[in-house]
Amino acid sequence: MALFFSTVAATGALLPAAAPLARAAAGDAVVVAKRQLPDAVAPIVLVTVRVPDLKPEQLFAVAWDVRSQAKWAPRIKRLEILKADANEWIIYEQVDVPVTKDRDYVLRLQATARGQGGLYQIKAMAPRGYPWPLDAEHVRMLDLWSEWNFRAEPTGGTLVSYESYGDPAGSLPGWLKKAAAERGPVDFVKALLAETRRRAHP
Repeated sequence: MALFFSTVAATGALLPAAAPLARAAAGDAVVVAKRQLPDAVAPIVLVTVRVPDLKPEQLFAVAWDVRSQAKWAPRIKRLEILKADANEWIIYEQVDVPVTKDRDYVLRLQATARGQGGLYQIKAMAPRGYPWPLDAEHVRMLDLWSEWNFRAEPTGGTLVSYESYGDPAGSLPGWLKKAAAERGPVDFVKALLAETRRRAHP
């Protein structure tokens, strides 16, 4: 799950009410909102978009096809499958980071809903203490999570939401942490939509 430099499990309901979401930008039907917690180094970012031409199960199928992700998701240099079963992946990823040292991380992805009530959901989080060796060419990210929700719309199509947080680790200027925190999730959502449409209309 390409979390990039910014980000793929907690839900918005777990976030303190004292840190409300504030809309940051809107364009091409994609809406971005950010939540800055007092002690966090980067904001939590929520990306939402209504997709009238794609079904939730189509989007979920592409997001859950982790083995192919390096072919269409931006900035992934390396993706290695450490564990795979029907409802869980554990993966190792290396990602390209402009300006500074590249990052890597281990993620546990779980399919937590498969159509119940019209919802498909994927949660991702860095598993604590997972035994994977450090790479001297990369900075290891340890505090990151994300959540995909693909919900069927009453009139057809899908409401897509992607919420994510990632502490980039290492020494970086604050402006770079905040800029990457927004750009990475938006690029990832747009890439998923593009790849799903490509598969739906080959």
